Amino acid sequence: VGTLTTVRNDGVNDYIPFDFVPDYKKPKTVEPTFQGEGDADRSSTGAIDLTLTFHERIAWPGSDTWASFTPDLSSSVISGKNLTNDGYFYGDFIAAEGGMEINTTFDDVVCTRACIIRHTGGVMMFYCQQDGNGTITQKNLGAAATTLSTGITWAGKADHVSWLPSNSEFTIRLYDLRTWSVLLNGREIIPPQTLPAGHFITLAGFGIAWDGANVAGAQRYWTKVVSQHSSGRGFLDVIVVGDSTSADVHGAYPDFLRNYLDGSFGYNVQQVRNYAQDGATSAIQLATLTANGVSGATDVIVNVGTNDVQNPGAAGDLTACLANVQSIINLCAANNKRCTGVIFPTWYNKAHSGNKGVTTFNYELSALYRSAYRHRFAMNGCQIVDLNMELRSPLGSDVGNTFIDPALRDNIHWTPRRAMAAAWAIARKIAGYTPKKTRALPQISLPTSLLKNSWVINGAAGIALDTNALVTLTGRIDGGTKVDGTQIMLLPANMAPKVQQVYRARSDAGNAVTVIIATTGSVTCFGVGADAGIHLDGISFYTN
Repeated sequence: VGTLTTVRNDGVNDYIPFDFVPDYKKPKTVEPTFQGEGDADRSSTGAIDLTLTFHERIAWPGSDTWASFTPDLSSSVISGKNLTNDGYFYGDFIAAEGGMEINTTFDDVVCTRACIIRHTGGVMMFYCQQDGNGTITQKNLGAAATTLSTGITWAGKADHVSWLPSNSEFTIRLYDLRTWSVLLNGREIIPPQTLPAGHFITLAGFGIAWDGANVAGAQRYWTKVVSQHSSGRGFLDVIVVGDSTSADVHGAYPDFLRNYLDGSFGYNVQQVRNYAQDGATSAIQLATLTANGVSGATDVIVNVGTNDVQNPGAAGDLTACLANVQSIINLCAANNKRCTGVIFPTWYNKAHSGNKGVTTFNYELSALYRSAYRHRFAMNGCQIVDLNMELRSPLGSDVGNTFIDPALRDNIHWTPRRAMAAAWAIARKIAGYTPKKTRALPQISLPTSLLKNSWVINGAAGIALDTNALVTLTGRIDGGTKVDGTQIMLLPANMAPKVQQVYRARSDAGNAVTVIIATTGSVTCFGVGADAGIHLDGISFYTN
């Protein structure tokens, strides 16, 4: 039974042809198995009451100070402000939680719309003026605002009104408390952004600002999603450079690669450009990639080395080959493209296959070249797919074994099944580029912006959060006002305890110091000697 293509025109609409493929309906005996534990979706979505968010504004871009304001439009589902040319961004915020996503829709009026990330060292922001392109900006405490990226556009914006900022649903995604991104209509439109070193996200929310018209701007219908699986990843454009094991023949892995990625995790694969060539060495691969360029690509897959080993001397010695690989990596890095290195597997010799297939050479060099290429990719921070590890090294005894796939069809080129397995391994690596969502914050140095009344870090002090929302403080602080009841620290809402905490900490003099941590995050101390610091080790509690 072949594919049936239907074409329909009812006199009003000329419908897009549709293919009915028999493979879509399989007999019960060959249908896929049931899903497993890892496939379960345990995300949870909650409605946010907008009367309970933090309503705060900031004079932009000159100020570091956020101040409360009263919304002009306010209910559980709407928060808005009558905008004038007063120089403020007006925002609504909730305590940040690693792994969460928050969603909203802005009213369709002339205004600037923003996704705002507040952290212990300042603020980062993605914004669009009315229906213009996007901008990512950053302002560290005490410093001028800087533009990190401008002119950001996305697929659909130019030709579909649903993708204009005024008509889109906005989502802020916190991969963790240091990494964030923005989605429109469920699709990620900027790569994950990382905070300046030594800081963590405290509040996240949406904001509006005047954009040339005095209007009532508002945002509506906030929801918060936690434990969401990876999705909404956006578009992929993949370039493959390689030799005949990647070349564009029936059953080559780049074709399978597209099938595995498209539709997975919310990816849409726009194209896979296969620049691989029979007999290509690293020098030829470099020349090919240089000639074609990498414009528009998100990823470059580099399957390099088989022919460098097969033709030593002709291809150049190992030093020259590594220089070629480095130049490929540099080309990707200079154009902000992700470079994934594929480490070539072993192969048969003709003796294994009864003197059939192609002649292969230099088996004694393959281990050295694989190690060298793996090391070169690793030292440049590239992700690596090691096909010997992922697929099992083929053995001469595989030939003629009817119970297993022989892996190679002519001593060196892959069977379709092995190409499928290679594509699966590479697809997993590309999917793994996006940070994993987690609530945890590995220990970082305690941000000095949290310390109050002239208290400072003396030596080292840290803060951490685990996946169960347990906050841990460590280290020593000193130097501030030591009158009983003095506020020494103000923890942000996402690090404040569920209930008030009282601890007995140790001073430098060995005395017991009472440390009280309120649900507001305010930390006060009692019993600190005039010349004594406080050791925070042993203070841990659960946050909301």
